[in-house]
Amino acid sequence: MKKLICLFLVVLSFTNLGFFKIGSAVFTLFHALFPIVLFFLLFIGVAKKRLVIKKPPLYFMSAVYICVINLMYYDSIKHSSFVFSLIILSELLLIYNCVKKLDITDIKWIVKAIILIYFINISITSVLIWTQHYPQGFLSKIFAIYFFDGRIRPFGFSSEPSYAAITIVFSLYLLLKSDNFTYQKSEMKWYVMAMITVLLTGSAYGYLFLALVLIYFLITSGVFIQKLSLIIKSNVLSKRELILVPIIALILIIAALNRADFSKNKSIKRLTTLYTALTTSDEGLSETLKHTAYVDGSASMRITPTLHLIDDFKQSDLKYVLFGRGAGQSVPFFSSKYNVNAGDSLVIVLGFIPSFVYNYGLIGALLFLCFFFYMFPKRKLMLVILFLLMLPNADFNTQLFLFILFSVMAAKHIEEIQQQQVKYLTHEKN
Repeated sequence: MKKLICLFLVVLSFTNLGFFKIGSAVFTLFHALFPIVLFFLLFIGVAKKRLVIKKPPLYFMSAVYICVINLMYYDSIKHSSFVFSLIILSELLLIYNCVKKLDITDIKWIVKAIILIYFINISITSVLIWTQHYPQGFLSKIFAIYFFDGRIRPFGFSSEPSYAAITIVFSLYLLLKSDNFTYQKSEMKWYVMAMITVLLTGSAYGYLFLALVLIYFLITSGVFIQKLSLIIKSNVLSKRELILVPIIALILIIAALNRADFSKNKSIKRLTTLYTALTTSDEGLSETLKHTAYVDGSASMRITPTLHLIDDFKQSDLKYVLFGRGAGQSVPFFSSKYNVNAGDSLVIVLGFIPSFVYNYGLIGALLFLCFFFYMFPKRKLMLVILFLLMLPNADFNTQLFLFILFSVMAAKHIEEIQQQQVKYLTHEKN
């Protein structure tokens, strides 16, 4: 049964490997496996007379809220979106119970499988892009290529480059968490594969996530401090050299950065250009954020829709602000803001903020955020930062959001196992 669960959770990362669409949502391999895994869990639980379904705090209240709001606006909601929300909630409950059956070795196997699969896929696709041999037909689904804004990038079995990068970064986070953020030389190849994969996606969002996780890892693991201590104890360098070497290294780094041409790396250029636009503008915050569309359209789509939501809330009745308008209503609203017809094949689909907030109001958003944060581990600073940064990028009704929540649950489960191991060792010593 564990093997099936591990396969189920690996496939969770394949957000674009699907069969057909339900509305705008893809019925993926993960959704196809859902009833199979559910059946086996129920069958084994009944057979062994140990059927226990665990629910995270606020799960039932959140599910009821979704149902009540959509029944209130039943005639105007997008019914396929409502049904899909119920499916997502059911899958979330199954993932929660699956994670509880895993140990740390299982979780490490899952994230390593994800890193390896994406590394192989994106590396092969990158070679195809560099040699200008673009796959056609069925192969274009396997070695997927993203054409946008004059850029050609791979994204593996995900839905777009940023989704692939976020998936790998969260997988890397779980791998590091499994070892309690201590450096493991035996895991070095997995660290490198994860970093190379994120870099190959060319996602500025992914670069930001990766940088945050690596900085956090270097600080918590104490790798630099350990190496520095070894150098000091070995007397390889004199006290004067210990002072001069860092100064010389810093001067060289500054000189290299000044001479480096970041314009050749479009992802880094996007980050630096956006930062310059936000910090040098003399206009107010709202106008500055709106003008990001002229600097970076992709970044703008993660910022300006929330400003449209705030403007709408200022003009709306209080009931819409508090309780929203029901499932799927954010799509036509935000599509109209960008002159896109909601009936077109291309519509504006945004992240949890602002889409979920528009659909289910401030009360719904607050309830669900509390529901999510109850599933976080005690040591959650970096995970919370990554989660909050992800909210403008993926909505609740997306498989990526489910994968992020799986990462949150797995991180908490790892922490609980590690705490139990510490207690056991302490008891043995006593």
